Order: sequence, then structure tokens, then C-alpha cells
Amino acid sequence: MKRKEVLKMELNRLQQFFQDVKVCRLPLNPALVVQGIEADSCSYFTSNAFPLKISFINANAPSGNINIIFKIGDDLRQDMLVLQIIRVIDNIWLQEGLDMQMIIYRCLSTGKGQGLVQMVPDATTLAKIHRESGLIGPLKENTIKKWFRHHHRLESSYQEAIRNFFHSCAGWCVVTFILGVCDRHNDNIMLTNAGHMFHIDFGRFLGHAQTFGSIRRLVYIVIHTINRL
Repeated sequence: MKRKEVLKMELNRLQQFFQDVKVCRLPLNPALVVQGIEADSCSYFTSNAFPLKISFINANAPSGNINIIFKIGDDLRQDMLVLQIIRVIDNIWLQEGLDMQMIIYRCLSTGKGQGLVQMVPDATTLAKIHRESGLIGPLKENTIKKWFRHHHRLESSYQEAIRNFFHSCAGWCVVTFILGVCDRHNDNIMLTNAGHMFHIDFGRFLGHAQTFGSIRRLVYIVIHTINRL
């Protein structure tokens, strides 16, 4: 209850700010102009650091709200670096005519152990998809296929989602291998309704993996996911 009261108090401060300035540009992406917040759509996540979801009202109304996550307790400078390198790699691919359907979200460190992260619309974690399919969801061979079918009734739309998945999955396999991204599991691999797969949380890379004794903790969940399609 105390967290909800604090959230409500701070949201009121944000609303007061917008009453004074009317509009402002998001530091996460200066090209985006916002004119307030939608308090009812704001919340906090139940993970250890309780990051906040803030829903900004887009000044360009037809584009819909802009949702971001404000995190405290994570050093987002490393995430920024990894995402910048991935963006460079994707630009090289595009220049060579190779569109891997990469979704590379924005991330901005705003201070020591705090920052802003873009929320990708219509995206969910692989873990949530598995949970929704039941206790043995991760073991079923067609879990991902059924999830895509649920969002795409038309065969043409479904096939496009499958193509998006395979292209983006291949792209992320390459960049995460090159950068030595570690600590991969179902909670930091996401899928969009349109089929794009992407990774989040780059706290460990360049081969800096967690270990249990002398065993390195690396979960090759992406390859497992492809086999389930």
C-alpha cells in the first residue's frame, strides 16, 4: 500500500510539471514530444527493484501513449553500450540489403544506478508465453506456434509473423554470440505480436557469465525455441 501511495504522490508531481511546461521532449528520444501522463496506466513492476512503468501522453495524439520504464539499482551504461553496438551491426546489415527485422529498444542512463528504458509495444516475455500455456508449456512442441496462431487468424499474417521471428531470431543469435551476451533465459527474451524476437537486460556480456562452482551458466534458450516451432 505504501508503494502505491508513493507512486500516486510522485505522479501528482509529474502532472504538476506538465501543467507548468505544457509539453516537453523525452530524454530517451528527443524526437518524441509528450504533453502529460496517463496516471491510470502507470504502475510498478514486482521485480526486486520495483521499476516504474510511466505512460506519457504523446503530443502527436494518433500515435498513442509512450510507455517507458524507470529503473533504479541497475547500471544501464552497459546496456546502452551493447544496444549501440547492436544498432551499428544492424545498420551494416541494412546497408548490405539484409533486413533481419531487428527491434532495438532505447535505453538511457540518467545517473548512477538509474535510467530510462523504452517499452516495446505488444511485446511479452517468452516466460509469460510458456506460463499461459500451462505447467508444461516449456516442454510442449507447439507453444510458440499456438501463440502466433492466436494473434494471427489469417494465414498470410501468420506466415509473415513466422518470417519475422526467424529473421530476428537469426539476427539476435549472431549479435549475442559476437558480444558474448550471457545470462539468457525466458525472462529476458521477448516476442512481439508481429513475430519479432529480441533480447533485454545486458548486465553480463563479453563472456562474463554467472558460474555455479566451475560451471558457467549459459542457457541456449533461443536454439531450443526454434526447435519448438
